[in-house]
Amino acid sequence: MFSALLLSLLINGTPLPHALPIESPQAQKETPKKKNEEPKKKAEDKKKAEEPKKKEEPPAKPTEPLVSVDELNKKGYAFLGQGKLKEAIDTLKLATKQDPKNIQGFMGIGMACMQAKRYPEAVEALEAAVALNPNSSDIQNNYGLALIEVEKYSEARMAFERAYTITPTNVMYRVAIGESYRREKNTLRAREEYEKALGEAVDNPAIYNALGNLALGDNNNAEAFKWFDAAIRLRPDDIEAQLGKSGALSGLEKFDEALEIARSVTAKLPNVPFGYNALASAYEAKKEHLLAIEQYQKALQIDPSDGYTWGNLGWSQYGAEQYDEAVKSSQKALSIDPKLAYVRHNLGLILAVQDKWSEARKEYEAAVKVSALSEVRSAIKDLKEANKKHSGIKAIGDALNFLQNAERKLQGT
Repeated sequence: MFSALLLSLLINGTPLPHALPIESPQAQKETPKKKNEEPKKKAEDKKKAEEPKKKEEPPAKPTEPLVSVDELNKKGYAFLGQGKLKEAIDTLKLATKQDPKNIQGFMGIGMACMQAKRYPEAVEALEAAVALNPNSSDIQNNYGLALIEVEKYSEARMAFERAYTITPTNVMYRVAIGESYRREKNTLRAREEYEKALGEAVDNPAIYNALGNLALGDNNNAEAFKWFDAAIRLRPDDIEAQLGKSGALSGLEKFDEALEIARSVTAKLPNVPFGYNALASAYEAKKEHLLAIEQYQKALQIDPSDGYTWGNLGWSQYGAEQYDEAVKSSQKALSIDPKLAYVRHNLGLILAVQDKWSEARKEYEAAVKVSALSEVRSAIKDLKEANKKHSGIKAIGDALNFLQNAERKLQGT
């Protein structure tokens, strides 16, 4: 980079001499007039000479950025590593404004926005990175992950397919395609993609974890246990597999084993929320609601932005008959992620138990719009249990009728 100065060239020329004309009589008559004007002219010239001469301003130098693009990128990624997401985003946006072809800057913005759950901005930044380098499988994959979060599942799959075409040796792009189907609540297609990936890489524990999580979502705890256990055999220190296995054991009512695994995770990682969530899940499965509440609150002290944890806390508070607190926690979860169908169902149930049918109905109407058939059936089961415990509450009966109608419609489709 260099700066250019504009130089001005001043050229002073001397006029060429002219021949003096012969004076005419008329000119001779005018001579006295000229002589009278000479003192006046001399006075004007003297005045001009005495005036301060204006200095010619030098041409302005083009402004140069105080911080280079490389320095801004480094600073932005440093903020990202420290978890200072707003600072990272603002810094990297300056870098991309300074250099609109700054791929690293756009990638960093995308990563930071994903962590900050600013998903539309992440999509925008990663789309810019894809436009600059469409042949990067890594960029395509990250773009697909951002698209999943804004529920553009078909577009996400296209990005993952492009990533897989560029780098067919990376089976995790195939797993990502399965994940897009799972998030779309299409478990059959998700399973197909996971099994294709497993056929290509039988020694990859991440694929077993994906299959285990799919089984957990279907409440098939025995199958989930099988997949997580297989992942642990391949990689004994796999935290995701350990937590998944703990969850499966809770579902199988093997509470002591589930708690033992969860405690070992919190001992290894006391500053992350996963172990506390697993402990809470095991306690909740044992119907020890107060202990579950305590563990969920510990998890939220570490990460208060997790909608699932708020939703699960609300469910444990409902079990402990802390209805007002349960409503607040459920509403907090939905303020973070309005599409958490199970939390909507839970909130509808909590309100129905309090015989607030008009409020409960609004939650159930919103819930069925984003629910899979399995989620509606699970909510019906919860209502039936509540009806046994709180017989005679009209709102519970109304809620059951509403959801059973919704179940029939979903079966018809």
